Formats: sequence, C-alpha cells, structure tokens
Amino acid sequence: RKDAPGLTDGVDKLMEKGPDTNQAPDVYYNYYATQVIHHIGGAQFRKWDNRLRPALIDSQQKKGVMAGSWTPENAHADDKGGRLYPTAMKCMTLEVYDRDLPIYGNKASSDEFPLD
Repeated sequence: RKDAPGLTDGVDKLMEKGPDTNQAPDVYYNYYATQVIHHIGGAQFRKWDNRLRPALIDSQQKKGVMAGSWTPENAHADDKGGRLYPTAMKCMTLEVYDRDLPIYGNKASSDEFPLD
C-alpha cells in the first residue's frame, strides 16, 4: 500500500534529499529513487521530475561523435563502465514512465477488468 508508514517515511526522506543534480551525480541513486517516486506518482513525482529531467537533458553530450551520450563523472562503476554506464543509467532514468510492468499499474488486482 502506498500509505504504509515505512514507505511514506522513505518517500519523505527521498523527497527531502531530492534527485542528485550535482555536477557529478550518483546515477544509481537517481535511477532507483526515481522509480520509487514514480510509483508514488502525483505531485511528488511531478516535483521530482521537474528537477531531475532538465538536469539530465542539459548534461547530455550535444555535439560530435559522442552526441546523445553522457560523460562519466563519478562513483558507481564509471571507472569500469566508461561512457556506457552513465549513458545507460541516465537513459533508463528518463524512460522510467515506460518501464512499468502491468503489475505496477494503479488498478488493484481485485478490480474488475475485461478479459479479451
């Protein structure tokens, strides 16, 4: 349940911290925190997304042979993953809306739905 005390406390802490939009962001944190906030939805997700999305897009390489990718900046496997790691993580973060499995939808499993 979205109103479970442990979940709401965790979401409140994530919202207080916000997405990492520093010069060298933690892409691992951003990806998983964005998923949590997306599943909560509503005003909290809009606020989160309005901060994170522009930072991701603005930091993307715009010209040259590396256009469309992101430069490795720090932490979590950048030293081993090179340009591929932050590019993959940031793309998946931007696609969080499209990556939901049907079981994570807003309808409860007990709701009626047509079987075609």
